[in-house]
Amino acid sequence: MTANAVPVCTWGLMELARDPILRREIRDEVEAASAGRQFDVQKLVTLPLLQSFYTEVMRLHVSVLVIREALRPFRMEGYALPAGSILQAPSEISHYSENIWGVEGHPASEFWARRHISYDPKGKARFEMMGRPADFFPFGMSFHDQSLLLLFWPTSLRATSAGTAGGCLYSFELHHILWSLRCL
Repeated sequence: MTANAVPVCTWGLMELARDPILRREIRDEVEAASAGRQFDVQKLVTLPLLQSFYTEVMRLHVSVLVIREALRPFRMEGYALPAGSILQAPSEISHYSENIWGVEGHPASEFWARRHISYDPKGKARFEMMGRPADFFPFGMSFHDQSLLLLFWPTSLRATSAGTAGGCLYSFELHHILWSLRCL
């Protein structure tokens, strides 16, 4: 379990409790990908609304302060920073940026579960980060780098579907939101 587990579960459930239509849509999507009380993890990680919902909860409600030390002198935005300088970047600056995440009718400061869904010409929904993975870092690094981090993260759950070889990463937080969804 990561430090994100409690805020993600809490805010995810709060967003679902606040929006009964979204709750029903996610429940329907999850039920279609599960067999009784068993989740088919291979299917769950491909559900566009569920993945977009989870990503949006992380974007809007998880706060991380990224701290780095400059290993050598460099210039940034006109400032000269000597080696040993401590740099801090709160995730909210990027996660709440209107230029990056704002969509007409849905400001970056608003929770919108479909922010990370695109549609193909036939109207089929798919999850995507809309070309902004470098601006999303709920774990303290870019979204692109997190996949490598999670492969080695000792508290990530490695789950496999029955009858399939290999596995996929499945977050602890998402697992608890899914089980709680059955109770709402």
